[in-house]
Amino acid sequence: MPVVQLSNLFVHVNSSGCHTPIIHDVSFTLETGEVLLLIGANGAGKSTIMYSICGVIPHALETYKVEGKISIQNKDVLAKGFSPSNEQICFITQNPESQFLGLNVSQEIDLCLSHITDLEMFVEIKKNLIKEIGLEKHMLYPTTELSMGQKQKLVLSTAFLKQPKVVLLDEPTSFLDESMIKWLLQKLQTEKEKGVVIIISTHNVALFNELATKVLAIKKGRIFFNNDISEITNDKLLELYEIEDKTVTIV
Repeated sequence: MPVVQLSNLFVHVNSSGCHTPIIHDVSFTLETGEVLLLIGANGAGKSTIMYSICGVIPHALETYKVEGKISIQNKDVLAKGFSPSNEQICFITQNPESQFLGLNVSQEIDLCLSHITDLEMFVEIKKNLIKEIGLEKHMLYPTTELSMGQKQKLVLSTAFLKQPKVVLLDEPTSFLDESMIKWLLQKLQTEKEKGVVIIISTHNVALFNELATKVLAIKKGRIFFNNDISEITNDKLLELYEIEDKTVTIV
């Protein structure tokens, strides 16, 4: 049984009383441990698909209308009362600042570990995480005073503390330096091996080439191609991004 399944997804946005279609007939399935790259030009509809998968559209953004089927672990995402947290879905948006709940680094980690009742385990996990992300000297820093790279790394690292089954990442490397990108790739590989389903919206196919299993390309709200990662060619990507210079290498 697929962990994630989209069938004939259509998304419309209500603009001045008219429902304008922005996503047209998108379908795909993901099994345990699969990693999907969601690619396409800016404005193609990648973020809209991500928001729909986790239920933000239409439950929190009611100006959108959704048709079709979205299921996570056989639960209907579009059903009233659906909760991403109940189904162990984690969505990391492009803006890490919008996802902090704690006032400082220590409090943010504590909140993300609130499901752990064993004090000794709580302390050990927190200690290891702080060392892993290199914020030992920043524990009492307000999250607002961290660099954008530190903010993104904190959000990404704490996202896995609740052991999600499905992780959605929207441009996860936008603020990361080379060492942080290496850390993220290792982290995602570990989660993949645990069976976590990962969906990454990105323009950088080459970066995730070894991690990914599938690529879904979106162009003007429609599927342009949906292939295994091994089937992706540079010519396909040039066509997707409408790059006429055939000497350009994307992957």
